Formats: sequence, C-alpha cells, structure tokens
Amino acid sequence: MKNEKELTKTINLSTLMHDIFNAIEGESVILQQLLNGLHGNTLDDIKPILISLSEANSNSIELIEAYRNHQSINKVLETDQSSINEVDILNLLNNLYQEYYPLSRTRNLELLCEFSTNYVHGTIALGNRTQLHRMLSNLIQNAMQYTKVGSIYLRLLNQKDDLIISIEDTGIGIEPEDLPDIFLPFYRSKKNDLHEPSRSGLGLYIAKMIAKSHNLEIRVSSTVGKGTEFSVVFPYKKGKYGMGDP
Repeated sequence: MKNEKELTKTINLSTLMHDIFNAIEGESVILQQLLNGLHGNTLDDIKPILISLSEANSNSIELIEAYRNHQSINKVLETDQSSINEVDILNLLNNLYQEYYPLSRTRNLELLCEFSTNYVHGTIALGNRTQLHRMLSNLIQNAMQYTKVGSIYLRLLNQKDDLIISIEDTGIGIEPEDLPDIFLPFYRSKKNDLHEPSRSGLGLYIAKMIAKSHNLEIRVSSTVGKGTEFSVVFPYKKGKYGMGDP
C-alpha cells in the first residue's frame, strides 16, 4: 500500500512539473520571437499573443498555489467542485490558438481553427478553466510532437446537442495495438522515432485525468501514416454543457 501511495505521489508530482516546464519552455520561445519582431512591431500586433501568454503564466501560478494551499500533491489533477465556473469554450480555444500558433511556426506546422458561426446552445460550459486549459494544451502539444509536416486543426462543433472539441493532426498516427495504452502514465510507443528526449509520456495521461475529473469523454481515432484526432465531448444536460454525470 505504501509503495502504491508513493507511486501515485511520484506520478502526480511529475504531472505538475511536466505542465510547468512545458509552459515555461513555450513562453521562452514565444518571447524570443516577439523580441525578434516575428509577430509584428506594434502593441496591437502582438496583444493577442501577450494575452494568451498572460493566461498561460497565470495557470502555472494557480497550479503551484493549489499545491501549496492543499499541501497535497494528490490534488494537482483533481477538480474541486468549488472551482467550477462558466467557461466560454470558444474563447478558451481562441486563446490557445494564439498561444500555440507561434510554437507551430517554429516546427513549420500549420495551426488552423475551424469554428462555426452558430452553436445550438452557445459555447458556455461548466468547468475549471485552468484545468481545461491544461487538458487541451496537452492534446495540442501531443499533436505537435507527432506531426513532422502538415497541419493541426482546432475545431469546435455540435454533435446533436453536445459540444465537441476536436484536435486533429496530419502526423504519423497511432498503431492499433498502442491505442489501449496511450493514456497510461509514462507510456511512449516504441515504434516511432519522433520522440523528443525531454518528453515524459505524461501529456495524454494528464488530459485523460482532467477529462475524468470533469466527467467528460475523450475519443480518439487514428490512421497510421495519416494522422490522429482527439475529441472531447461536453454533454448537454439540464440546460448546461459540461460536467456530465459521474
């Protein structure tokens, strides 16, 4: 039992460090791009990117503070009911686009948004914005990691009454035998050569655990050599999106 608790503590601490490291690494790249004038030379040019960087930085601080306040590393992937608020998913995706578009340029990838002009029940969902940002950030980072050339698509759409976030890439795809294991902590396929030494194999695990804490479903479909699509389903129940039945 003690070993199991220690393993859980190690995994949870690793997820915290994973997301903070990725945020700092990404912010450093983007700040250097801004200093080099790659995104424009006026405040109006770079303001959307600065807003996304500010949110990413605030999220990292919130994660650290949550750990310090709870004095328990076991809280880093949980969603406290008291932290649930209304989140504009369209606004969140727009901010994520501004955050990851500069990073996609460094990899010569095309990051594209495909949004509707009308949603059946709007785009407001119940959730913890910081945790949802973490979940989607890890899905986008995963797409970028396994796409050598091509595009990544961020989509927000309706399937009947439900609200769906789709993150699709034109990357290497996932072998069918790997699919059952991709959400396990520290799991990394042995059949591809695109792994970066600094990557820990925790991104999809984090995304899955945050989705679980919100009672959301993550679906995955993949074709080897063509790409992968992850879809996050926000169920529409009792007049609200998100936080489905446990």
